[in-house]
Amino acid sequence: MTARMSASDLYQSSPDIPNALEMLSNFAAQEGTIDAGLGHLTRLRVSQINNCCYCQRLHAEDARKSGVPQAHLDVLQAWREAKCFSAREKLAFRWAEALTCLLPDGVTDTLYQAVEQEFGRQGLLALTALILEINSWNRVSISLALQPDF
Repeated sequence: MTARMSASDLYQSSPDIPNALEMLSNFAAQEGTIDAGLGHLTRLRVSQINNCCYCQRLHAEDARKSGVPQAHLDVLQAWREAKCFSAREKLAFRWAEALTCLLPDGVTDTLYQAVEQEFGRQGLLALTALILEINSWNRVSISLALQPDF
């Protein structure tokens, strides 16, 4: 697929879009309940679900920079069976998948309660903001056919 627009074109043409999405990211970071590695892994998992090449490349690189082992990145799509992920990480991935792949019945009370218990109310909101942010970035990146540097 040929890029329809570059990331720099987006920032120049309509800076309000990236700025609005960065506000969600800033909210998640300010809460301090989601460490950088988990944040990048969660963004990467959502980007895998959405088939967003640009964001997968970006967040795999960011995850490595934040200290996430390459082995974790290698098996992220199989996180349910991978023993390298903690119960907290797996719960974040479950929440990310539930919010990304909304089912007709929505999010179960059981999942909501588990996430709130593990992360706290503010952590649940921070994780939700992070997932909203990356789902939106995925849609922007896919629609504009943004291409990462290789």
